[in-house]
Amino acid sequence: YIAAEGLDMYMCSLKRYEKILKNVGFIDIVIKDRNAWYLSKAQQELAAIEGPLNQQVINAIGTEETLGAIDIWKKLIGVLEIGEHRPGYFKAVKK
Repeated sequence: YIAAEGLDMYMCSLKRYEKILKNVGFIDIVIKDRNAWYLSKAQQELAAIEGPLNQQVINAIGTEETLGAIDIWKKLIGVLEIGEHRPGYFKAVKK
């Protein structure tokens, strides 16, 4: 998914983010796992792009770009389903 998107970022687990926040002096750390929500949202968006919005998307960005977007969304859904990609929200207070 990262390669398909052309991303060069480094991702790590939510537990690792929590450890990093603690190590640099944050307290009252709250981490909310948003994987289930994002998986559902990505599945809805893919269904819309492949279904009722397909022609509008093709008209806006062309057939090739639309097929590319569908491929990327499928890869995104794949890493969300296996839990490799786990979006989250962080809230913490600096000591």
